[in-house]
Amino acid sequence: MLLSFTGRKTGKAYTVPVSYCREGEAIICFTDSGWWKNLRGGAPVTVTVAGRRLHGVGEFVEQSHPAAVASLRDFLLKTPRDAKYHGVTLGPDGTPDAEDLERAARTGRMIRINPRPLPG
Repeated sequence: MLLSFTGRKTGKAYTVPVSYCREGEAIICFTDSGWWKNLRGGAPVTVTVAGRRLHGVGEFVEQSHPAAVASLRDFLLKTPRDAKYHGVTLGPDGTPDAEDLERAARTGRMIRINPRPLPG
């Protein structure tokens, strides 16, 4: 998925590639890069998913550490190829290593995007 947003301080347009999963209608992604700060409090975004452009609101999801661990675990169970980007080892059955999850959840940030199709 490509995620596009405007920098809060610079006003510059940014587009970043991110892995994602669906949670109902919402799109969930994680990052340990600083761009998430532009989405605090909710911000307009455009996403390109499977060739389809959608606009909506992207927001950083504030979570307690235990909730962040659980969210990242759920995300990696749905997108196991991303475990390496978060420094999380997967067991033979695909289960994320608990210690790796604890560490990764300290720097990873969850983003929720509530999209709507672009008109036309």
